[in-house]
Formats: sequence, structure tokens, C-alpha cells
Amino acid sequence: MLFSTVLIETELDDGEVKTGTGFFYFRRVRQSEGQEILVTNRHVVEGGRRITVWFHEADSEARPKLGEIGRVSTDQSNWRFHPDPKVDVAFMLMEPLDRDLQKSGYAVYRRNVNHRAIPTPEQLETTFPIEDVTVVGYPNGLYDEGNYLPIVRKGITATSLQVDYNHKPMFLISASVFPGSSGSPVYLHDPVSYGSRRGFELSPRLWFLGVVAEFKYREAKGWFEFDDQPILRAKVASQEALDLGVVFKERTIREALDHHLIANGHPPDDPARA
Repeated sequence: MLFSTVLIETELDDGEVKTGTGFFYFRRVRQSEGQEILVTNRHVVEGGRRITVWFHEADSEARPKLGEIGRVSTDQSNWRFHPDPKVDVAFMLMEPLDRDLQKSGYAVYRRNVNHRAIPTPEQLETTFPIEDVTVVGYPNGLYDEGNYLPIVRKGITATSLQVDYNHKPMFLISASVFPGSSGSPVYLHDPVSYGSRRGFELSPRLWFLGVVAEFKYREAKGWFEFDDQPILRAKVASQEALDLGVVFKERTIREALDHHLIANGHPPDDPARA
């Protein structure tokens, strides 16, 4: 989980720079072929004239060099979006990005989310309405600057994984989510054992559930008084975080990639590994 994420910096036309999270995802599309992509949210990269991705460097034995990072920049033209603009999911193919990395002389260390971490519909049916979740990313652009490792946060599902929240391909989590967390992968992670509707399972569990897209807040209105002139008051409004995050389900990533493959004449033909 720690080596599948990257920090993304997006420079807009007006010079503003915003940060987000991305992660590597591998989809088997044919019996002997697969496609590796970098996933984030549409709003993280849309409108970016310069999008910089930070990578872990690898040593000569293909191990991570903690604290050593490489950067490669792209623009929005390299990114593909989910066909439904209301589904905040975007991805970039790793093949052209890897070519740029090689030209830059970077040896990259990374791990990806693959089919082994994706729960089947039958497995999701064994979950409870309330489950622990783990979110990995760069909230507010924060990370371990000495080792270039992401921030890990815990929470619970705020809506059931077995249904679509508001009939959309998403669910809510009760966790502290901030700008910069956008694009973070969300997992069910039980390193030793866990309980399910089938009983107590004496085995670890690592399931990838989806990608964080936004956080919920409410408008808090009030008055501000100036101490030196108490008769002067100003009406103000602020955003108060509700500690609720919106997560688009894993299947939306497959939908986005399949739409791209079909549009380019390469439909996936291995649904068992979809």
C-alpha cells in the first residue's frame, strides 16, 4: 500500500498549483496481456498545463531508495476520463510514462493494485454495513519528507459496500479527508483475521475498494466582531468539515479503462480477470 501511491502536482493556466494522490493499477485484459495505469480523479488533472508525478527511485537491486524521488511531467492530453463526467475518475497509461522515465534516467520502484486485491461480488456480500477502511495518500500535500512515504489514515464505511450510495457507483467513508486526499486508494485491510457474515476468518484480508474523490462539508455562518471597534461587525461564512469522504467504487476504474480500450479497437476479452 505504501509503494503504490504517488504525489501529483497540477499547475493550472493561471499558475496555481494543486496537489492530489495517484496510484498504480493493473488490469488483465487478455489471457496473456495486461494494462498498467496510473489512477486519480478527473478534477485533480483536468485543466492542468503541467502535471508532475513524483516516483520512488529504485536501487541497483530493484529495492526502494527511501527519500530518493524522481519526477516526470505530462499535460492533460495524456490523461483519459471516465465516459460519465459525473464519475470523477481519470487514468494515464503507464507505457508512455515509462518511456519518459527511461529517457530521464530514473529507475522506478512501484507496486500496483491488481486482481488479487479486488474483491468479487460474492466476497463483498460477506461484508457488514460497518467495516474498517484504510486510506493512503497525501492529505493537504503532506507526506514523510525524509522517506517520501504517504500518510495512512483509518476510518469506517459510512454507507454499506453492498449498495450504491444515492444509486451512484460510490459509497461514503467516515474519515478525515482533505484536499490532496483526492485520488487516494481505499482498502479493507485486516492483517491477521476478520469477522464476516460467514463467521470468523483466520486469515489476512487486503481488498481494494475504490478511489477517494471529495469530502463533505457544511456551510457555517456567523458574525465577526473587531476587538478594537466592537460596534463593527462583519457577516462571514466558512466550511466546516463533516469527516465524510466520497469514494468511487473500483468498478468505475475498469469502466474507464474498458471504454478507452474499446474506443481504440482493443476490447478486453478476459472477463474472469476483469
